[in-house]
Amino acid sequence: MLGNFVKYGLDDEPNTIGYQEIYDIVKSKLKELMNSLKLNSDEFINNIVNKVDTDEHTKVLVSEKNKIVTRLNTIDSM
Repeated sequence: MLGNFVKYGLDDEPNTIGYQEIYDIVKSKLKELMNSLKLNSDEFINNIVNKVDTDEHTKVLVSEKNKIVTRLNTIDSM
């Protein structure tokens, strides 16, 4: 692909970086991320599982809170 992305620096002169340079940087960072995931896969998976568990727990708590509020409103309206 062709193209340049213009970035304006502090010197008020446009500086350009080519598509291939951006592509190479992103590709390099993705490789680093994938290697890190390979080395720390158990920790990564545990973090995801804990997040899902926390989200499920939060949903249960919100549901219980809503039930309590409904009961209180019913009692209040008597």
